[in-house]
This record gives sequence, structure tokens and C-alpha cells, in this order.
Amino acid sequence: MSSIDLRGGTTDRIVTIADLRAAELGVTFTAGGRPFGPQLAHYTRLTADGRPAVGIDRSLPLTDAAEAH
Repeated sequence: MSSIDLRGGTTDRIVTIADLRAAELGVTFTAGGRPFGPQLAHYTRLTADGRPAVGIDRSLPLTDAAEAH
């Protein structure tokens, strides 16, 4: 049973971090506590155009994974 069904068909208190199609159902998609839909659409267009733009500040060895996070 879906979360929407459990809420009686309403989406007012449902948020997802996993379903990229959430907006189609009226559900908020979020990342890090912030709505991410507009940014996701932007990055999807860049990728579709073959222009992914990812800024990398620095690289760390695997032994420094905790610092990287």
C-alpha cells in the first residue's frame, strides 16, 4: 500500500528522498531538507545535453573518507 493511500489520498504530509517522479503525484521530493525538484530538472537537462557540470573542490584518498564526508 502506498503512502498516499495510507493518508487517505492526500499528499500534504508526504515527502520523499527516493522517488524522482514524486512531483507527478503531488509529493515533495527533497534532498537535505530542501526541495530539490528545480535543481534536479536543471541537472537532468544538462546531462541530456551532454554537459554535466560538477564542481570538484578537492580529492582525498580513501583513507580520508570520514573527512570527505
